[in-house]
Amino acid sequence: MKKIFILTCISIFGVSGILKAQFTGKQYIGGEAAVNFNNSDLNNDRSVNNYGYNFDISLGKFQSETRATGWNLSTSLSGAKNFYQLDDTGIPIERKGINRVGVGVGRFWQFYKHFNNNVGIFAGPGVNLGFSASKELDNQGGTFFYDVKRNQINLSLGLAAGVYYKFSDKWWATASLAFANPISVEYVFAKYKALSNIDAGFKRNELKYQFNPGINLPSVGLGVRYFYNR
Repeated sequence: MKKIFILTCISIFGVSGILKAQFTGKQYIGGEAAVNFNNSDLNNDRSVNNYGYNFDISLGKFQSETRATGWNLSTSLSGAKNFYQLDDTGIPIERKGINRVGVGVGRFWQFYKHFNNNVGIFAGPGVNLGFSASKELDNQGGTFFYDVKRNQINLSLGLAAGVYYKFSDKWWATASLAFANPISVEYVFAKYKALSNIDAGFKRNELKYQFNPGINLPSVGLGVRYFYNR
């Protein structure tokens, strides 16, 4: 029994040594993408739709067997086609095209649990700074519509979790499982222009903050990683 225990300990430490050789010091570049599109037919033979994408690129390095740090760059775009009743003629006006673009940069810290040599999970916090520009129609709860253009700067503290599968020493597949943005601060510059014959409009600047400890689950996004050093 004593020999079996000693052999078991040797096996465990041997596996740990193999895992250490696998991850510590490795650097990678990764990408994750999410695309959405939906279309709905209205009763009056018109259709509305919206579409968009999110794309993230990350550069990371394993500082130990269970911890990695790095930077990410994100881009996003969304668009839509909708109909609006802007006046008393009864004829809806079609609006379509891109209505929002965004970019962001962030710093992340990830902690890993390796179940075996091929499969594991990871989770950790991140700090993100983003900028977005958007446009929309808004009637402010009244009868007059405004063409609204917004520029927004956002700073947030986030949490994210995912799973990985190792295809080879160079390639991983990843999937995000959940995310949360418990703390965020944003500053919005908005310009409102009336769509009526009256040359009217106004500007509005807003500072917003949010504390939301909730977790969005599931949040599925697929990605790949390429390890470019040994």
